[in-house]
Amino acid sequence: MLLTSIKYLLFATLFTSFDCKLINNVLYKQISHRFDGILLTISELVGRIEALETREGEKKSGICGPCGNHNTDVGTSVKGYGLKEEFVILMRAFVAEKENLRNSVELMEHNMETKMSVCIETVTELKQKISQLENEKADNKRVSTVEKTLNSVQSSANHLRSRTELIESRITEIQDSSSKIESRLGDVETNVSTVMETMKRKVSFTAQFRIESSSSMQLTKNRIIPFNHVFYNDGDGFDVTSGVFTVPISGVYMFIFFVESFQPNESNTCLGAFVKLYVDGIYAKMSAIADPNYQQHIQAGNSYINYFTKGQRVLIQTAEKCQTSYVGDFRTTFSGLLLY
Repeated sequence: MLLTSIKYLLFATLFTSFDCKLINNVLYKQISHRFDGILLTISELVGRIEALETREGEKKSGICGPCGNHNTDVGTSVKGYGLKEEFVILMRAFVAEKENLRNSVELMEHNMETKMSVCIETVTELKQKISQLENEKADNKRVSTVEKTLNSVQSSANHLRSRTELIESRITEIQDSSSKIESRLGDVETNVSTVMETMKRKVSFTAQFRIESSSSMQLTKNRIIPFNHVFYNDGDGFDVTSGVFTVPISGVYMFIFFVESFQPNESNTCLGAFVKLYVDGIYAKMSAIADPNYQQHIQAGNSYINYFTKGQRVLIQTAEKCQTSYVGDFRTTFSGLLLY
């Protein structure tokens, strides 16, 4: 399209230049034709002046003969005027023709200047348009270069996009793996927290019944065995003064108790020692019986596992079956442990 426009403008420029030249040629032809007419007129005037001068010379020299006829012809040719008057008429005609020629030349010059000015303006405009189109062509070349650059950038962008998608896919895989790892870490953290909480909830104790004066003590029925020596009391649940364990933290506990008995009387018909485990004053259906023969030491024990809530009271107490029980020291113990 641009090349077509440039070709068209070039053709218009050439046509305008040709048109200007054609106008000049026409004007020059008209002027030449006018000059030819003026020269012809001048030639005729010069011929007539030479004829008049010849006749005037003949007249002065007094040549006779055919003078009368000749004078008659001359008179006829000048229509009754004299030679001087005819010469004046010819000079006036020459001056008039000269003035007409000058006016024609001035008019021609004016028309020629106007036409040339229009032609020059037209040519200038066409040159400007050609320059503009050439600039547009250069711009089109730059646009083409920019388009090639953009295509290259687009190709790079597509390649980068594919690389980005691959990286995003890898990142998604890593995130999935991270989520799984985080989930496992969460489980581990939960387990660790549970262990830590369990470690914080460590509760255990061991207490022993001791007698300083003798090896056994006669205790009446329904009496709490006074475990007066404490080996270990983590959590401070066992009260050495009362012999009662108060649950400090809810959970599953295991309690173990032993009782030793000694039979000093051969005639004693009741059991040596009969003890029971109570929870909040209620018999837990868990007991131990040590029934020795005369002058004999016997130890008996039992264990109990159950869920206990905070604040419950656990103790070992003599049974109501016998009025008295012979409870030996050192081997009569009470232990408890929080399992979980």
